[in-house]
Amino acid sequence: MLQRTLAVGPFQANCHLVACPKSGELAIIDPGEEPAQILEAVMALEKAAGLPLKPKFFLHTHAHLDHISAAKELLKSFSAKVALHAADEPIWRGLRDQARAFGLEYGDPASIDLSLEDGQELSLGALKITVIHTPGHSPGGVCFLVTEEGAKSVLYTGDTLFLGSIGRADLWGGDMDQLVRSIQEKLLVLDPATIVKCGHGPDTTIGRERLENPYL
Repeated sequence: MLQRTLAVGPFQANCHLVACPKSGELAIIDPGEEPAQILEAVMALEKAAGLPLKPKFFLHTHAHLDHISAAKELLKSFSAKVALHAADEPIWRGLRDQARAFGLEYGDPASIDLSLEDGQELSLGALKITVIHTPGHSPGGVCFLVTEEGAKSVLYTGDTLFLGSIGRADLWGGDMDQLVRSIQEKLLVLDPATIVKCGHGPDTTIGRERLENPYL
């Protein structure tokens, strides 16, 4: 699996690049801000891999402004499907209002091409991406479990689970009890060796969070 993570925008949200080392198919997870920086990261990953990368998906863990606002600009450079869980579409459409709540001015978001569902499987060359619906931080929050034969699984959690912490539930559609249930019932049951790549901050593992996370 080819990977790269960069923190973008004033909220320093993690944007993750995931690509198949055989086919070059690429998913950009949470393209939140700074599209030019994301483009540079794609080109750097392509150079390091030694093969052309072909964007296939823009995958969004949820619809908060710091995880979605670069998608529309990136579509000028890439032909890819924009994917989001349907329960977060009202938040997505309210991008301008979200921005104003933080004293910012954003334009309208991109159009959604693919509605994600719990248990849905997406192919990215030789990689398999499984959608795990984890509501709580937002109604349509999802995590993406990426599996590759012979390698450790990688879980992209957005703002659901962090190193030693969990997401907030005081934004649009948040529910703390639901968030904790989602993590306990859907994430902590995964292989403890699963690498967790978060929406903000450093990586962790399922095993570490199962043992040490004080919120769980």
